Amino acid sequence: MAALDIGCGLGRNTRWLARQGYHATGVDLSALAIAQARNCATETDATFLEGDFLREAMPGSSFDVVYDSGCFHHLPPHRRLTYIQAVMTCLKPGGLFGICTFTAGKMGSDADDLTLLRQGELEGGIGYSADDLEDIFCDLEPLDNRPLRPLQDSSEPAFTMDFLRASLFRRRL
Repeated sequence: MAALDIGCGLGRNTRWLARQGYHATGVDLSALAIAQARNCATETDATFLEGDFLREAMPGSSFDVVYDSGCFHHLPPHRRLTYIQAVMTCLKPGGLFGICTFTAGKMGSDADDLTLLRQGELEGGIGYSADDLEDIFCDLEPLDNRPLRPLQDSSEPAFTMDFLRASLFRRRL
């Protein structure tokens, strides 16, 4: 099974996916982040690519899982359609799409899309509600959508903050 980590940064989630048994690919715009991710990688099934997910086809572009932990909420509204198209292009039918975004009212801008476009800045990112994400990703079946909460008694280090929302969708067959 194959997984893609969009905007992987230093590759923490890509390496985690590889440890779960996926042939994991992390992609990021930052050459520095990708170089550091490669230096930290010990998993043989973790591959790191410098590239633009919105503009470049992903190698092995048929993934069982596509995950985004911080890319989408930094995209301006006019880039959403390109993002959705890129996800749909590389996600297998029946595949899972997971996304972690800022939660509306807790982090990121609450300004409407027109205001964000007129001012030409995102104010550090955009906060989304469960309804926002289900509307935006309406071509996918929603499976779960909730704010993150601190983990109890976790043996693995995890990044959880109450200003983040995790959502899981499935591509319909």
